[in-house]
Amino acid sequence: EGQVLLVTNDRRCKELAVQEGLRAMTIFEYVDSVRDHFPTAGEKLASMGEDMTAGDEDVDNEVNMDRRRKVAKVVDTSFYPAHLKQIDLVDGIKKKRFFQGTLRMFMNSCFSGAVTCHSLDGGKEVRIGGRKNLNRAVDGDVVVVQLLSAAEVAQSLRDRGKTDADFGTTSQVTTRADILAEKEVGSEPPPPKAGDSDKPEGRIVGILKRNWREYAGTLRPLHEERQKELAGGNAAKADRTFIPLDARVPNVRIATRHSSNLEGQRIVVVIDSWDRDSPNPKGHWVRILGPVGERDTESKVILHEHGVITREFSDAVLKCLPAADYYPSPEEIASRKDLRDRIVCSIDPPGCKDID
Repeated sequence: EGQVLLVTNDRRCKELAVQEGLRAMTIFEYVDSVRDHFPTAGEKLASMGEDMTAGDEDVDNEVNMDRRRKVAKVVDTSFYPAHLKQIDLVDGIKKKRFFQGTLRMFMNSCFSGAVTCHSLDGGKEVRIGGRKNLNRAVDGDVVVVQLLSAAEVAQSLRDRGKTDADFGTTSQVTTRADILAEKEVGSEPPPPKAGDSDKPEGRIVGILKRNWREYAGTLRPLHEERQKELAGGNAAKADRTFIPLDARVPNVRIATRHSSNLEGQRIVVVIDSWDRDSPNPKGHWVRILGPVGERDTESKVILHEHGVITREFSDAVLKCLPAADYYPSPEEIASRKDLRDRIVCSIDPPGCKDID
């Protein structure tokens, strides 16, 4: 008979289960128990603490974070302002105080973009510049925008140069080569002067729909000392910075126990969260595409970034094909145009998916 296993990070729930004679584990204990069969299991858990909850703690959302700050009388040092509640966003859109649209980042920049607001003067484009005004939105997100006054635009431009210079960087950068390598992937152009553009400026006050997807890229190199510590398959957790190939996407912080295996590899990362206290989003890696620079690897990266499906056909699809020994009947041949006496060739290389 199969055994019942309760997986929970709730301390009280686990204690009650054990008292009832049930087998119970935390999610971390369960992942460790299957790691021999699934070595990459638990990568998403690597960034989580292993403390168990008491069972009555609220979900850690922005509203509760703000409430705890007020109760503790702690100065708010968050990088970003809180997103407004859904009810306030809807009310603001109805009253024309806010405007809805899809954020499109400018080419080669994760700092500047624009939102086309169809309810603003017949579809006017609102420019969003600087990470605080972007407020954790990424390319393709459906956002809610508030227009800035002339004074707010001027202040935003003054603040932007101070806060955006180190966006995406961490203490891991030690050499000019490291900095240049990252800046080549995605850097911010100099902020425009007030009045340079006839487009209105705005700030994002809420996100209605996320457009997070899988991103291909590379991990930022570590110090030589840190590389030695993690060499030889060391399973210690390491905090790494992922640099997406798409320069419109900000760097992503990941925690992994396979740091040495990911060095020099093109990998695919997904974003898990982006809270107010973090300059960059947090995520985890899901698969390795191959070594950087190899033709097959870079081909996979290009196909992945353009949304081309490269996985093998499913059994259901293959069943639609005729049998391997299929030969058309005389009736079938009579209904077709016979080109067997012509010389026919393909211009495509072996292994291609689309025959021309």
